[in-house]
Amino acid sequence: MAALFLALWPQEDATGRVVAAPAAAALLVSVLLAAGIGIASSGRLARRLERLSRAAGAVAEGKTGARTRPGPEDELRQVERSLNRLADTLDDRHALLLRQRNQMQTVFEGMVEGVLLTDATGRILFANRAFERIFDAPPPLEGLRPLEAARVPGLQESIEAALAASGPLTREIEVVRAHQEKVLRVSLAPLRGDDGESIGAVAVFHDVTELKRLEQARREFVANVSHELRTPLTAIKGYAETLLHGGLADPQSAAEFVRVIDRHAERLRLLIEELLDLAAVEQGRARLDLEPTSPAEVSAQAVGVVRPAADLKRQTFAIDVPGDLPPCRADRNRLAQVLINLLGNAVKFTPDGGRIGIRARASNGHMEIDVSDNGPGIPPDELGRIFERFYRVERSRDRREGGTGLGLAIAKHLVQAMDGSIEAESAPGTGSTFRVTLPLAS
Repeated sequence: MAALFLALWPQEDATGRVVAAPAAAALLVSVLLAAGIGIASSGRLARRLERLSRAAGAVAEGKTGARTRPGPEDELRQVERSLNRLADTLDDRHALLLRQRNQMQTVFEGMVEGVLLTDATGRILFANRAFERIFDAPPPLEGLRPLEAARVPGLQESIEAALAASGPLTREIEVVRAHQEKVLRVSLAPLRGDDGESIGAVAVFHDVTELKRLEQARREFVANVSHELRTPLTAIKGYAETLLHGGLADPQSAAEFVRVIDRHAERLRLLIEELLDLAAVEQGRARLDLEPTSPAEVSAQAVGVVRPAADLKRQTFAIDVPGDLPPCRADRNRLAQVLINLLGNAVKFTPDGGRIGIRARASNGHMEIDVSDNGPGIPPDELGRIFERFYRVERSRDRREGGTGLGLAIAKHLVQAMDGSIEAESAPGTGSTFRVTLPLAS
């Protein structure tokens, strides 16, 4: 330090003038240059470190698009490149996870079955649109308990049972709403972590309402068939045993017994034929010859078949089926079978002296054939069931008239097989109208 001080101190020459030391000037310039270079270098390094820090912070926050600009070749450049490669890898994985999430979301939203995922406390983490539709639960549902979301106690109980279970469960839940009732079959499974602790539950809801209805219809059909077959068979067996055990000794009684046996045998034959016919139509095995068919000709044929029975009850026909109507596309014999069934029912259930009408008209590319009567009508709560197999509005009277309860079911399936439809309108005390709609022949 003393040498530097002496070197920088002004000196006198031989004449006594004060001059600056050359070495001092050079040293000063060197010090200033070194200081400037050091400051500039440290500034660049500080700025690189700052950029590196900002990029690392952005990546840590999930901003996978963040990158840093590598500097000159040195140790810090390797860190910058490593950070950029890490960000690229995270970006690719994030894009992959996003695609997978969107795919799963599409799958869940496209499912007919409802899907529900809960956490370990039973609160909803995810519910697809089918779940919202099935339970009429408006979104958002995340964070709610199932009972709060759907107002169905059975749902809450099922989720709680799944959370406490050690394996999959299956439950049935009834959902009662103002407009309909549903039966749901629920497949549930608990979710466990690596340590075996519960982390939630998943439930899949299948709407089995229609299956339950069909199963109930099958059971009713079997019961009805058994009953319908047992009734004539019991009568036949009873009267036959009476004849065998001395009934033949009384010719007058024997003749009556034989007539009863014949009547029940005919009923049994008709029932079996109609069952076979219904099965063939329902399974698509009935042969139909669809061709241009004149409504006037078929209507006249059907009226001719039932007119004798109507004359016995002094009933009159009102026929409004113009002969110039365009033909409809139908099987002539099957259409006649449908109209005979409808007109026969009208004759049966219309009081003596009543009026039966048949009317046809073309409308919007279809032929509409109406069969009406002024009988007692059908109660509103039973109108929707009259096309069911074995369903009778007046069971005792229908059996007395010889009906099997299958005629309207056969008529419905025949009309549908001809690409048409059949419907009924009625009210108690005002009579009934059955409308058959078939496409016109092109």
